Amino acid sequence: MLGPYDRLQGRVALISGAGRGIGRALALGFAAEGADLVLCSRTAAELNEVRTRVEAMGRNCLTATADVTREAEVEGLVDAAIAGFGRIDILVNNAGATIVAPSMDLATEDWQRVVDLNQTAVFAMTRRVAREMIARGKGAILNIASLTTFVAFPERLAYASTKAAIGAMTRVWAVEWAKSGVRVNAIAPGMVATALQERLAREGKFDVPAVEARIPMGYRATPDDLVGAAIFLVSDEASYITGVVLPVDGGFLANGFWHPTP
Repeated sequence: MLGPYDRLQGRVALISGAGRGIGRALALGFAAEGADLVLCSRTAAELNEVRTRVEAMGRNCLTATADVTREAEVEGLVDAAIAGFGRIDILVNNAGATIVAPSMDLATEDWQRVVDLNQTAVFAMTRRVAREMIARGKGAILNIASLTTFVAFPERLAYASTKAAIGAMTRVWAVEWAKSGVRVNAIAPGMVATALQERLAREGKFDVPAVEARIPMGYRATPDDLVGAAIFLVSDEASYITGVVLPVDGGFLANGFWHPTP
């Protein structure tokens, strides 16, 4: 993890899905760079652990258990953040979910659940926070895209559809809000060793050796491997960058012709 370099000193960042995995790593990385945080998740115990670590770095941290698929809870979260800190400088839309199933077996309710969290909630959260950013004339928004923003993964129809949409939403917002001082970018994580991937591997739905053979660098990322790219895109170092979906994938997307290596 990079830091502490104070690249986010004095900034206030709201991160959804911050209790574990990528969201947790981003929260700790942002705090190490000087940011105060507003963190939300559905699990209070996980948020409390992250808050304890953030506060140990000397940063302020507001946490809230919130379901970002409920617009009233999004409104309450943003209102609390502004009441506590006066503004939101950075928004990270990290909360998300997937389901692995053949398309013909995908239930409509499972499709809708993934769409609600991965796409509609991002729309609602971003619209609410961007309203404040546009009024102030400054802000940085970071969405979490995916390899499936670019390429197809079988049996991930709902997830891939929403992540393709995240790429489109990122670009549309970047163009619409550029002259308002609000930048919108995304990172597209490659194969990240998270609790979700480990569960899918145990269920026989994710072949770790085959996946790692496909990655030129030869291994899956950890959540910490994503932190540097995220910090860069929301910091002033990227002040002339907007509308970018940046793969952080160990070369996965570049590897058009490949074969397992010894």
